[in-house]
Amino acid sequence: TAIILSPCVNTHKEITEEISNKKTSNASDRYQIMPIIRALTRLNFNSRIFSLNKHYDISEIDVIPDPSICIVGKMRSHPTLNDPNEYAQFHLCTALTLKRNGAKLITLYSDNVVARGSYDAELYKNLLYFSDWIITPTKVISSYAENWASSNTKIRCVKDPTLIKEQPFREIDDTKKCNIIWFGHNQNF
Repeated sequence: TAIILSPCVNTHKEITEEISNKKTSNASDRYQIMPIIRALTRLNFNSRIFSLNKHYDISEIDVIPDPSICIVGKMRSHPTLNDPNEYAQFHLCTALTLKRNGAKLITLYSDNVVARGSYDAELYKNLLYFSDWIITPTKVISSYAENWASSNTKIRCVKDPTLIKEQPFREIDDTKKCNIIWFGHNQNF
């Protein structure tokens, strides 16, 4: 069994069906998880996705079956909706409990969250250190992850298929309005 931890806002349950039916809050989470689900299915893994993002009771970890793989998706607390400190501690405890019970820990690291100096940064410092594998979308993010990984951790860059090759920009006229389209969260800008 492969367990994927993918917290959705105020959702605290198994969300395997919701992810498959595109009924979760964050498209970016689905975008990362769906290729993983397809790959795990081809490898004959039974995959289950859990969002544990409302109650932070350690006894709830016991309801998760012991997997052979635990994949940690995007981990972002929402200070207006939950306590970032509890969020970080609970999710780290969940991942490490599954690892202690025999799962290989794989962390998806797509944004350099460690650089922010938040509870999420502390969560990622530990996840990156204790991971068996870290998967990143770019070599630059891989280089950031290397700073926090243990000597036993393997880091692999699986290039994001939707990132396009950088193109040269035209000269921008300072006197004219310039529109920029940004896809992503404003914290990453």
